[in-house]
Amino acid sequence: MAKSKAKVKKNKASPLAAARTMDAVELAEVLGVNEMTVRRYAREGMPHTAGQGKAHPARFGPEECQAWMKENTRTGKVGAPATPASAAMAAAKLRKELALAERYELLVKRDKGDLVSASEIQAQFDACVQKSKDVLDTIGDGVAPLLVGLTSPAQISQIINQRITDACNQLART
Repeated sequence: MAKSKAKVKKNKASPLAAARTMDAVELAEVLGVNEMTVRRYAREGMPHTAGQGKAHPARFGPEECQAWMKENTRTGKVGAPATPASAAMAAAKLRKELALAERYELLVKRDKGDLVSASEIQAQFDACVQKSKDVLDTIGDGVAPLLVGLTSPAQISQIINQRITDACNQLART
């Protein structure tokens, strides 16, 4: 029984722990990369013992190779960094995501009619000012004939105040 338990434990061991050195083909299989990737990494400085032709190929220590890959941010996968992005990069990505989310929320509010653009508000304000000017400009022409011949300041004031009140009421309705 003891032998079978020991055998099970040995089978569960990682392939890296099972071998001291490997050739490029074996290492590529263990690392899950192409043999050419292993050879390129070797040219780039991954630790290995140089071979002498096909009869004696280069040998690689899997643990050392994995450590080298980690130090040199190599995963063996195209475009996949071995280490997480720096804190500054993570913060920049978070700011970008937050800005995009805020922009999307504003677009949704605009589409629902809960948000109006500044140019629309300015156009409405300009129209209100122009309408007010037009209405107020008519007071003088409308009140002048009514004031001809009046000498009582109270009557004059009453007519002018009435015309101003009428103009304000007209503006309030628009």
